[in-house]
Amino acid sequence: MRKREKVREFDFRAQRDEPTSSSATKKPRDRRAADAAKTARKGLDYMAQKNRHPVIDWNRMTDRQRQMKARAENLTAQIALDQHREHDRANKALFASLESVLARLAGTPKAEEFFRLFSETATQANAKRIANHPDCPDVVRDEIAQRIEKTGATNGKEGVARAALGKPDNASEG
Repeated sequence: MRKREKVREFDFRAQRDEPTSSSATKKPRDRRAADAAKTARKGLDYMAQKNRHPVIDWNRMTDRQRQMKARAENLTAQIALDQHREHDRANKALFASLESVLARLAGTPKAEEFFRLFSETATQANAKRIANHPDCPDVVRDEIAQRIEKTGATNGKEGVARAALGKPDNASEG
């Protein structure tokens, strides 16, 4: 029975954050010792927190631990590669259906909005390429030309945009 009482007493002191050993009650003599004592207490507090794990000392790893680390790194790299491949497959699927989407949107107000969104987010060089697409509406083509002239005017290259954006030859369409 006496052992149980001691355990209870110990738990009670730990809950109240009272020191349980005589060495903890001694006051440090200088500032360095005080800092070391604070750090020691911080370390114990850190480990006492819920869901905390000890810090890994990478310099003191055994060969087996190094192998385990290498396996974990390889698994992480494999997961990243798998996710990248899946992302590429999704992009290829979108690109494969892009031509049919453009054919459906041709001549509608949605086509204008579609090309406008792409050209607004594109770089200047890619915006020129978008403007040269055969399905690109003239309104968007003009907006891209204005954007290029505006940036060209700030750089001192006025009048270059209209020459760069030649309309595609659609005379064969009807």
